Amino acid sequence: MEEIEGVDETRKNLKVFERKLIDRLVNAIELVAIAVAAHIKVTYQRPLTGKGFTDRTVALRQSITHMVRIERGMIVAYIFAGMEYAPHVEFVVGGKYAFMLPGFVDMKGMIIPLIMKEMKKQGLKLAA
Repeated sequence: MEEIEGVDETRKNLKVFERKLIDRLVNAIELVAIAVAAHIKVTYQRPLTGKGFTDRTVALRQSITHMVRIERGMIVAYIFAGMEYAPHVEFVVGGKYAFMLPGFVDMKGMIIPLIMKEMKKQGLKLAA
C-alpha cells in the first residue's frame, strides 16, 4: 500500500496545532477562573453587599484563589478558599453565609462566553 505524500508533515502540523490550542484553552480558562474568584471576593462581602460572610480578619477572602490543571484529558479549573474553616462558613446555618456556590451560580451563564471571548482575543475563531 502506497503512503500518501505529506502525511508525516500533516501529522506533525496537527500536533503543533493541538498543543497551541490546548495552551490557549488553558490560558482562557485560567483568566475566567480569575474572574470568577474575583467576583466571589467582591460580591460576597456581607457588610457591603448583605450577601456572603463578614470577614473580620480578611484571611478567608484573601484565601479565595484558583488553580487550573490538565487531568485525564480535561482542562479543570478549581476555585477554592484555602482557609480550614471555609467549608464551615459555606455550609453552616443553612447557607446564610455561603459564598462559593452562589458565586458560581452568578457566573454560570458567563463562563462559556468569557472563554470564547478570551479565545477570540488569542486569535482563534470558534463557531458558537
